[in-house]
Amino acid sequence: MIIRGARWFDSEKMQFHEGQQIWIEDGIIKNIGKGFDKPGREVIDLQRMLVLPGWIDAHLHLTLTGEADPISQWQQDGVVITAIKAVTYLKKHLQAGVTVLRDLGGDCDIVLELKKAQKAGLVEGPEIYTSGKALTMTGGHIYQISKEVDGPDIARKGAREELKKGVDLLKVIATGGILTQGVKPGSPQLNEDEIRAIVEEAHKAKRRVSAHVEGKEGIMNALRAGVDTLEHGIGLDLEAVEMIKNKSVVLIPTLAAPRLILRHREELPIEMVKKAEEVVEEHKHSFALAYKKGCKIAVGTDAGTPFNHHGKYYIELAEMLADGMKIEEVLQVASLNGAVALGIDDRCGNIEVGKIANLTIIDDCLDDREWYRNVRMVMYYGKLIRII
Repeated sequence: MIIRGARWFDSEKMQFHEGQQIWIEDGIIKNIGKGFDKPGREVIDLQRMLVLPGWIDAHLHLTLTGEADPISQWQQDGVVITAIKAVTYLKKHLQAGVTVLRDLGGDCDIVLELKKAQKAGLVEGPEIYTSGKALTMTGGHIYQISKEVDGPDIARKGAREELKKGVDLLKVIATGGILTQGVKPGSPQLNEDEIRAIVEEAHKAKRRVSAHVEGKEGIMNALRAGVDTLEHGIGLDLEAVEMIKNKSVVLIPTLAAPRLILRHREELPIEMVKKAEEVVEEHKHSFALAYKKGCKIAVGTDAGTPFNHHGKYYIELAEMLADGMKIEEVLQVASLNGAVALGIDDRCGNIEVGKIANLTIIDDCLDDREWYRNVRMVMYYGKLIRII
């Protein structure tokens, strides 16, 4: 297949190119240049389109519904209904321009089976990476859908049990959070030695570790223990930011999640709303500091949390733009930086010879205030899917 007529974006150099063709063969970008449209080759003319590296959602929850109380809904739905819903969410993410996603907690067994089904072509959707169950302290944040571990030895065993299931990474809960009743967002939870035991097991198995962090003490515990990505990153200061940069940790801020709670405050428990109010300004400050100081940032929607519905990737992009990022920067964090966060930037994240042909194709109208909503086509491993 030859793509011609469109502008395309280099996410590494943050540059736009035009007047070139993209030659795709066996799901891989074979060449970029001119003169590839010869007899026998399928040519796709994409005049007035912009071809982007496929978007990556580095933080979501496929088995949570995005309703007001998603955890209770998951408990009520049961395995079959949850799986059916997750299949529909997968398709929504693909249609929103997402070609790779990272599931960070929920019904581990369902997501692992869904990953197999997607890989076999039985269901349509982005490529799935999953942490399985998050590892939290007894009674810790999202304990209902997590594995409770206490002490380094039990934490190590919990890590090994999740790795045994075949997960792609592990997730630790280093602080409290907004969703769990009776838990304060900034309070430290798993200790540094517990997190370190989990990190050691993951890294031995060549797996990464993600850390839920909404407070300075938990952030520092997670960073000193050697995690690879920080989720939310509420409570950053200069010390934490410098450590993030020095350790090449990727920050996934999930800006929209608490803001959506506040936009639906009338429909949610008072405790949840108050906690969101407590953190939202600090969240904004932490993101601004990390951005200003040059931390590597990736896009994660946290889809599945209250009123944070699947297939609305553009909301997170809109929040990043509103908080000061330039369009080219947002396009980079949505693709290349997401690939770095997942450890797959050697094979995707950019339009580059030898990389997978995962592409997000939008109207070439970046002057449009809501350009990020105009996804027209998605290419997944060289297969073109027309949205409109």
